[in-house]
Amino acid sequence: MSIYNKKNMYAHINAYYAVNLDSFDMKPHSHDQCEIMYVTHGTCQVDIDDTTVDLKPNDFVFIDQGVPHRLQVSDSIGCTLLNIEFQCSSITSRTNLTHLKEANTDFDYFLEKQSPFLTLHDHQNVGYSIKDLIANLESDANADSYLSFLLFSRMLIEISSACSSEHRSTGIKYIRHAVTYITEHLFEPLNVQLVADAVGVNRSYLQTLFSNQFGYGIVAYINRRRMEKASFLLINSTISITDIAFQVGYNSRQHFGHTFNKFFGMHPKKYRLLNAKDLEPTTGLSQVVLDSYRSSEAFRLK
Repeated sequence: MSIYNKKNMYAHINAYYAVNLDSFDMKPHSHDQCEIMYVTHGTCQVDIDDTTVDLKPNDFVFIDQGVPHRLQVSDSIGCTLLNIEFQCSSITSRTNLTHLKEANTDFDYFLEKQSPFLTLHDHQNVGYSIKDLIANLESDANADSYLSFLLFSRMLIEISSACSSEHRSTGIKYIRHAVTYITEHLFEPLNVQLVADAVGVNRSYLQTLFSNQFGYGIVAYINRRRMEKASFLLINSTISITDIAFQVGYNSRQHFGHTFNKFFGMHPKKYRLLNAKDLEPTTGLSQVVLDSYRSSEAFRLK
């Protein structure tokens, strides 16, 4: 039964295997169990619904109950697979999925995701947790023993952690893409939808990523970057405040002044008066030639 059905509070291990396959071609099928296939050596191909995934060492797939799938192993490479099948139902067992959800935020995220299948890479301990569970089942053959319960729960948590890590990694990629786009177009008209379209994700999702990463949204990030540039120009140049406003992406001095005041607690004119640097001549009429350019001839300004 599906792991995502809230009525299916308990999980029961139904089957497992650890096999070396020189070649294999399974017919497409589905069943009432959730299934995990983990590759330790070689490669294999799994067709799931209308999707084909290639699994390499330390890749694994989770398939929910009732999802059609097919396993194929090429005879030129072969594959070593670990497999666990379990059923989720209302029949009481030691593994209470509701308790696990309440105790572990990664498992909570995994259940909320509700994906018919997940293809992930193991960066930590998923493989070890499956091996330990299978080794215990081999020696004990009691899927409902306390040790089996602990090892099974550990495996579910490790899989959920891999799912959350993948989510965080993908989120970081989206943030980096968005930051690059904003940097390249900082002084042009920008809004949340433009940035989201450039990154290729939903605007609400991207807003959430920025809020989690920086503590504020995309518009605030854009304004902060523009204010940094405006601050530099006010301190280190004599460019008029109106021109600075246009240079850093604002279409009016009033809008720029209002935003600047929010960030620095004063208007641009006062900020310049307090912080401006006067650049006085210090080299007379001579040019200073840096060491890396000693071959160039120094000259005096006329």
